[in-house]
Amino acid sequence: MVSAIPPPAPSVFLGRDDLVQEGIANLLADSPHSIIIMGFGGMGKTSLALRLLNDKAVQVKYGAHRYFIPCDTVCSDDSTVEILLQTVMKLMKLDITGDAVKQLHAISKPTILVFDNFETFWDQSSDQYSIQRLLAHLNSVIQITLMITMRGSVAPIEDVDWLMLPHNGLSPVDESISLDIFSIISKHNTDEEAVKELVKELEGWPLAITLMAYQAKILAPKILLKSWFQEKTLLLKRPGVRPHRLSSVDISVKITLQSPLLLSNPDTLKLLSVMCYLPNGIPMWDSLIHKMLPNVSEQTLIISQLLQSGIIYQDSKEGLKLLSPIQEYLKTYFLDPDTNIKNQICLFYMKELDNKEIADVMSGDNTEFGVLHAKNIEWVAYGLLDDDIDENQMTTIYNFCYFQYLISDSDGILRKVITITKYRGMQSLYAFAILLLGKRHHLFNQYKLAQDQVYSAMQIFEDIRDSLGAAQCLRSLGNILEMRHQYSEATIKLEKAMEMFENIGNSLGAAQCLQCLGNVLQMRHQYSEATIKLEKAMEMFDNIGDSLGAAQCLQCLGNILQMTYQYSEATIKLEKAIEMFDNIGNPLGAAQCLQSLGDTLRMTHQYSEAMIKLEKALEMFENIGDSLGAAQCLQSLGDILLLTDQYFEAKIKLEKAMEMFENIRDFLGATQCLQSLGDILLLTDQYSEATIKLEKAMEMFENIGNSLGAAQCL
Repeated sequence: MVSAIPPPAPSVFLGRDDLVQEGIANLLADSPHSIIIMGFGGMGKTSLALRLLNDKAVQVKYGAHRYFIPCDTVCSDDSTVEILLQTVMKLMKLDITGDAVKQLHAISKPTILVFDNFETFWDQSSDQYSIQRLLAHLNSVIQITLMITMRGSVAPIEDVDWLMLPHNGLSPVDESISLDIFSIISKHNTDEEAVKELVKELEGWPLAITLMAYQAKILAPKILLKSWFQEKTLLLKRPGVRPHRLSSVDISVKITLQSPLLLSNPDTLKLLSVMCYLPNGIPMWDSLIHKMLPNVSEQTLIISQLLQSGIIYQDSKEGLKLLSPIQEYLKTYFLDPDTNIKNQICLFYMKELDNKEIADVMSGDNTEFGVLHAKNIEWVAYGLLDDDIDENQMTTIYNFCYFQYLISDSDGILRKVITITKYRGMQSLYAFAILLLGKRHHLFNQYKLAQDQVYSAMQIFEDIRDSLGAAQCLRSLGNILEMRHQYSEATIKLEKAMEMFENIGNSLGAAQCLQCLGNVLQMRHQYSEATIKLEKAMEMFDNIGDSLGAAQCLQCLGNILQMTYQYSEATIKLEKAIEMFDNIGNPLGAAQCLQSLGDTLRMTHQYSEAMIKLEKALEMFENIGDSLGAAQCLQSLGDILLLTDQYFEAKIKLEKAMEMFENIRDFLGATQCLQSLGDILLLTDQYSEATIKLEKAMEMFENIGNSLGAAQCL
């Protein structure tokens, strides 16, 4: 039995203020539009409808003529128009044996008629045309305002001039609202780091946030966070309550998975079974889906059905995504992804990697593709490495590892490549993989580890008489020795490497060695000699048509001018280098030059202009997934804020930078940030806390052999 008194408004309802105001304004208008609230399950459709229905001004206008009909209850056994119409007539105390249309048109009082969870009625009905006619009739009654909540993104009838709240369906709430919802329900302080991290994992899905908050009434957030990474969606149920769509993610998601919309085409759920394992979803799907799934017919229709159901959504970059809790649940529902579709996607990624040359790997298109799809490619690569793949496929995966190195991404795949190539006796590829691991250690200032790896690789190259590989190892050793301030030894290695490159006719390798020799001279403050080397290297790059190498030399020349206080000339060089990087589609080089320009402005005390450059560089580094560059920009921004006495803002930037440095194991950067944080505490008269920070920083500087940094902490 449905009550004539509507349910109350939800006790916790946050983050939809604009929609509430729009809905109330519509209901209070002289000629209100019928309202439809759409979206995936658990987004708060019913809550929004009840919030509108129970607004004080709405109650004054409509009085007792506000009717709420839960379709999942009323139509659970018999999904016919007659059942729904009889329910409406009974609630409105009309004669169910009389002419329904005539009686409805005779209504004299403004009336709101809410059909909640309308999809349960719509999906199960065998006569949707009759439902559309009923909705059209109800909408035509002047005194009746319809309000429908339903899953999906397509209204059951388009002839009604709906007010859609919002136009694209309800979306997740933002992080601050998520924290407030969690805090109100669980009574836990939102400042707790565990709470923040836990709520962040739920990606703004109101149902998941609510259920986890109820769990937090029993278990501490730290325990829940630890359990989340092991049990995932098993936690997303309300304790002590019988499972239903509002108390269990399992029930809520299954309703969508078992809907006629998704069951109408077998390939729809098959694609979903693979999508839930793709960490990046399907980026740029509209231009790639036909290449990804060449053997699946009606790809666009399948995507449309998934979007209509609301189980996936389209992000701002034309990518198809799943919310994290939904994705994790689907992995338990689809224990094995569909083999046919998975194989098509794996083949697509391997072909794309084969088509992207290492020399051009940092071009604009390649970088965008690599960053957007990086985690998907990782998933594919791990799967392939578990199989008996051939050397060509292994080389393709190694090439992706090289891309990950360039954007400072993870090294898990590379380490697995090293293990497998060693076991299978792929000596050359094994040596190149070890060399690449050494370069990664070098990138993160782990010079001893880097040196050991490069020496190991060089020994293998020498054993198999691979002169090119051996020369590359010598060049890497020279670069490592340079960073360890062993400039004489570095010069010997680089000159030897250059000679080897010249002997095998590799002009590119020789030019790169000359560039490195220029960098060594720069580190030794021999700026004139460094300039000569770099200008010669730039000429060689120009002669062989290597625009990237030429731009990098110009970048180095700009940095030398910056170090010699020739700021105007430095700016000219760096801006020219940016132009060259832009022309060849190399966002990494452009971002690094922009970072240098920001540092130049900082050195000349032009702090506002410096921050603009650094924030732009930060954005570029983030877009290409370069964590190291992004961390360095954050560090510089924090230092500027420190210099301008904006201590609170500086602390936020530096703490974030330190966290990023730690995540990528750049201990020098992390220690420098810790030192700056200690300086902030000193300047704000927090001497005890400052001492702890600075002593810790001094210890860390000593551990990495940086005596100058340690001395500055005294």
